[in-house]
Amino acid sequence: MQNKLKDLQRQLIHLVDDAKLTSSEKSELQELVAVLDQEQRNFLRNRAFDYAKQQLSDNSLAPQSVLAWLEKVNKLLQVQQTSVVEDSAYFSPGDECRRAIIDFCFKAKQQLDICVFTISDDRLTEAIIAASKRGVIIRLLTDNDKKNDRGSDIHYLIEQGIDVRFDNTSYHMHHKFALADQSLLLNGSFNWTRSASDKNEENLTITSSERLLEPFQATFNNLWIKFK
Repeated sequence: MQNKLKDLQRQLIHLVDDAKLTSSEKSELQELVAVLDQEQRNFLRNRAFDYAKQQLSDNSLAPQSVLAWLEKVNKLLQVQQTSVVEDSAYFSPGDECRRAIIDFCFKAKQQLDICVFTISDDRLTEAIIAASKRGVIIRLLTDNDKKNDRGSDIHYLIEQGIDVRFDNTSYHMHHKFALADQSLLLNGSFNWTRSASDKNEENLTITSSERLLEPFQATFNNLWIKFK
């Protein structure tokens, strides 16, 4: 994590000149910041102030530029309301499904129930771990046939203290849904993998409809008991 914070610190410095950042780099920066906990955000904010003081004392940049940069960094590091819109739809290829999942994990305050066939996208894995570090209770259901695949993050999630249960039957636990605080449902064809974002035609929907939430929550709870 320290290496990641150092990389983020270097990327934040480039915000001095927005022209140095491509649109994809800006999106990546936002996603990296989204999975930081409060302590890590404070660390980067302190480094930003140190950098600003150095630039002002060295007269390396105009004071207006330094203050504008500092304002951008502070805004980026603030805990924002999730950009996920309730009762919304997302599609891939492209990054909107992945970003919706990251925002969904970030929005969870108390409990995050995840029921997916496999997880191999490190960016989604980091969002789950970040939620856990914020004190969110994570319950993850997945299929045993995929846990040892190359690139699978399941064992890493277990090592990070995530509570994981497997469908060890000869059939597949092929669901792809998640519930946040028993108040939001994420569901669709989208596998939590890089190929789902980069190559596949996939979809996600997010809703707060109680009529849909209740059966999905009941299904998750039943599977959680079944695969104990």
